[in-house]
Amino acid sequence: MTKTSTPPVDLASFERLLQQRLQAKLTELTPLQVNCFIKRETLLMVVQHPAPVMAHPSRAFRILEAAFDEEGLPEHFRGLMYLEVEGRNQPYAFHTFRDSLPPNDVAEQVKATTPEGIQAAQQQKKRKSFPAPPPPPPRRDLEEIPPPQYSDPDTISLASPPLTPEGDFSDVDLDLDSLDLDQMMEEFGAEEAPKGGEKFWLAVVIAGAALSVVVFFGSLYVLSRPCVLRACETLDVAEELAGRALNTLEAPPSGQAILQAQQQLNQALDLLASIPPWSGKHDQAQRLLAEYDTTSQRLSELVAALSLASQGANLSQNPPHPVARWESAQSKWREAIAQLGRLPANSPFHDFAQNKIQEYRQNLNVVNRRLRLEQEAVESFAAAQEAAKIAEARQGIAQSLQDLQLASATWETAVRRLQAIQSGTTPYEEAQQQLSVYLPKLSAARERARNEVFATDAYNQALRLAQLAQSAETRNQWSEAVSHWRSAVNYIEQVPSDSFNYAKAQPLIKTYTDALTEAESRLRESLQVRQARANLERVCKSEDLICVYTVTDRLIRVRLTPTYIEEIQQNARIAQQSNNFSAQVDLLDHIFTLEQTLEQISSEAGIPLEIYTSENVLVKRFNP
Repeated sequence: MTKTSTPPVDLASFERLLQQRLQAKLTELTPLQVNCFIKRETLLMVVQHPAPVMAHPSRAFRILEAAFDEEGLPEHFRGLMYLEVEGRNQPYAFHTFRDSLPPNDVAEQVKATTPEGIQAAQQQKKRKSFPAPPPPPPRRDLEEIPPPQYSDPDTISLASPPLTPEGDFSDVDLDLDSLDLDQMMEEFGAEEAPKGGEKFWLAVVIAGAALSVVVFFGSLYVLSRPCVLRACETLDVAEELAGRALNTLEAPPSGQAILQAQQQLNQALDLLASIPPWSGKHDQAQRLLAEYDTTSQRLSELVAALSLASQGANLSQNPPHPVARWESAQSKWREAIAQLGRLPANSPFHDFAQNKIQEYRQNLNVVNRRLRLEQEAVESFAAAQEAAKIAEARQGIAQSLQDLQLASATWETAVRRLQAIQSGTTPYEEAQQQLSVYLPKLSAARERARNEVFATDAYNQALRLAQLAQSAETRNQWSEAVSHWRSAVNYIEQVPSDSFNYAKAQPLIKTYTDALTEAESRLRESLQVRQARANLERVCKSEDLICVYTVTDRLIRVRLTPTYIEEIQQNARIAQQSNNFSAQVDLLDHIFTLEQTLEQISSEAGIPLEIYTSENVLVKRFNP
């Protein structure tokens, strides 16, 4: 059977190359380990990584196949890659880089690439599972506060953008002089009463007529007052104004209408008060004054409550507002509700006031919620800023993994505080700006903590594997020792330079590398000794027992058996006695061939050779 020769491959260098490629591009797999094996025409690559399994193993396959091609290996090997999770015996994904095999090796290769073959090839490798990196609560949007709907225009809506209700008191002028009394009198057909105040300059000239003139004009003034000589249009106008006001107040459509009714009623009171005591309508005017005055007082209380509500509405418009403004609005609404609640049950405005109390309480509830959100937002913003300061300080003085994890947790607190601030509050916009600053810092803190976790795991894993390698050396298990030393070097080289363990890991790289080199040398010697023994066994026991031997890594000692020597001597005597030169030549050739075979075994093993007779007499020494 013709065999295809394959070139030697530096598996250790190729493993490190694959390790670096995967670690650079698939950070979620770290820490990982790559082991390579050659079985005839197949190069087997096994990647071990922590749980969970990869969602898309093809990413790793592409990286491995690219490195496989760059090294020119497809010309000599078929590539076979397996992905394994640390601590599990069976791979969960595999990929073949070259499907075809040399015809003579197909059967053998099929056996070597089965899961059982792979498990047998790796049965001496120890694995350790690493915990998967910890996997940030979703942000809650602001609960929308629906604006209450009111039928009356002197109420407000706290929704944003604000509504401008009909009858909003923000533009109401409470000056009662805005209505023109003369115009009202003219409207009802009243004539302007004559006025006194004539200047009696003649009194200066005519001293004697002064007294009569004063009496004359005083009488004229008295007679010119409303409701004295002529019909009492003033009383009629007052009653008309009061009637209009009372009709409006029976079912007031709005706060504006109430204010207008109050102005009309006050003007009616002024007109009634202008009717003098000597008028025949004075008593009737006084009765109306007493009746209307009580209504006016209750109306003033109602208007005062509406004015407070209007102030609360104005303070609540166009949020967001600071806490102090919401507290002021809250106070206005409470005062308005309390003012309306003081109206007696027999007041003509009692039913209207009770309806307003219900509406104002709804507004007050909205203001209370806004105030509470604003207070919580201000507190959260202050807490976030304080947490960020603490996180900065902790991260700056961190000396251990625990310090880094604490700093990362503090950054998370700061971010959560900012995310809890809802829209519609004064700190919201600034909180969003701060979030754009804090989130990258949180990511960096988490990454550094994860990096330190990886560094710690890699460092501790290297120490553990070094101990296993030393234990194997004491038992002369050099193959096992080489495997452990190789893994220890692999892990210690993965300790990042910005980690706390980096300074401790650097000296160990050379120590472990030297130990690996020594173990590999001892392994080669062990394999040479084993091969030498197999060859000597084949030579010494080919037919009869020709020789006995001992093999160490320093000396091959061969002692010819007495039987063999006696047989050689007897054949030599027979050949000499019979003058059989051909037999003598064959005998010498046999001895020479044995000697050459033993020297070849010594050369292949690289171990010195000594040949002794059965009496332990040294007859040959050979140094390869």
